[in-house]
Amino acid sequence: MSKAPLGNISRRSGGWMYRFAYRDTNGQRRYISRQGFDTRDDAVRAMRAAMAALDAGRGMNPLRVTAADYLRMWVDEYARSGKRKDSTALTTRNHVEAYLVPWLTRNDRPILLGKLTADTIARMYADLLATGRRGRTGDAGAPLSPKTVRNIAGTLHRALHDAVRRGHLPSNPADLVELPTWRRRDLTVWQAAEVAHFLRVALDHDDPMYPIWRLIVATGMRRGELLGLRWSDVSIADGAVTICQTRVRLDRMVTTTPKTRSGRRTIALDHSTITALAHLRNQQDAAAEALGVAPYELVATDLDGRPIHACTVLDRFRAATDRADLPRCRLHDLRHSAAAYWLEQQVPVHIVAGRLGHRSPTTTLAIYAAFLPAADREAATNMAAGIDRLMATDAHTMRTMRTNAHRENAPRDDASTRKPLRGNDATTSDDDAMVGRPGLETHSTTLRPKRGKGLRK
Repeated sequence: MSKAPLGNISRRSGGWMYRFAYRDTNGQRRYISRQGFDTRDDAVRAMRAAMAALDAGRGMNPLRVTAADYLRMWVDEYARSGKRKDSTALTTRNHVEAYLVPWLTRNDRPILLGKLTADTIARMYADLLATGRRGRTGDAGAPLSPKTVRNIAGTLHRALHDAVRRGHLPSNPADLVELPTWRRRDLTVWQAAEVAHFLRVALDHDDPMYPIWRLIVATGMRRGELLGLRWSDVSIADGAVTICQTRVRLDRMVTTTPKTRSGRRTIALDHSTITALAHLRNQQDAAAEALGVAPYELVATDLDGRPIHACTVLDRFRAATDRADLPRCRLHDLRHSAAAYWLEQQVPVHIVAGRLGHRSPTTTLAIYAAFLPAADREAATNMAAGIDRLMATDAHTMRTMRTNAHRENAPRDDASTRKPLRGNDATTSDDDAMVGRPGLETHSTTLRPKRGKGLRK
């Protein structure tokens, strides 16, 4: 027989909160906490309701636990399972705490897990699309993008799926809800001349970020991969970089592994990029020596050794773009520009996919095929040229066949059709040609005398 969960009520940041511990079906100790109650009694009532959800070792009664409390318990176990990356767990917790729970608890009577219907979920998605974004003060108002709402919906669907799998719900109501329509945004791709102009202006103005811009253009790496790149991952001698960790911004900067196995890769570098990185390393080493600190670990740092924040990189990129008088684009679009250029230069698509860290070349083509008008025109020209050559060959073949057929069907007048001649008639005159023609007689130039009769003298 399991022990009843033990909890406590405390005052926290101007409000009240509860926290209690329990053991799950595997015997592991878990904690549930919630804060933001106006009074102590409210916190007590909410804690008792959550405790009541833990039903005799088999989990919870969906008609007694609120959907918000279930999501909190679920995301806690999800994060502690060790089966997800830290960045994924943080993103999932943000979906629960910043969007799902506030909506499910906005009324005086929170929605019970067993009463959560497809209609309720559909209304929640619609509200998030309209006014789901929250500012620093927590006030709602701005709309959320369809892509963000789809991501939040994915978190809710997974949580309810686990509730069904554990026997808490008979079915998943999120299965019946249509997700917001989302289309991949149009990408801004700089042409090769624009990229070259951007890099030249950065170099002429002694932009300290020039090696970073050059590295992104040369490799097509993502921002998180750039921020997580260490000098130990760079081989100046071999001219290559190895992507094996990323730094991403969630509620804080988190260092983690690449998203997929294909994301861990080694990329060859050109001579100019190697030179720019070597110069950056020399600058950082000189700054570290002047400050009396150890050599810097990361490539993307300020001269004082502090890692460059993700937002700072974006701000500096916008400033460099304005300085070059180019249309603004995202930093990620430098990656797209590199990929488009490689494909335009007819680099094999599987090589491009490997440099970008895509799972398969199909992903590469699905993203970048629409941004290759030059390659598209070349394909059309090559196809037309090939068809025209085949058409010309086909026409020549048909003319030859018609000529041969005409010769075979024409009347013949040669030696093979003439009747053979006999004796001295082998040589004929013009009169011989008339032999056998009706109405014509043949005359000889020599007359022979008749036998038996003499000649007159």
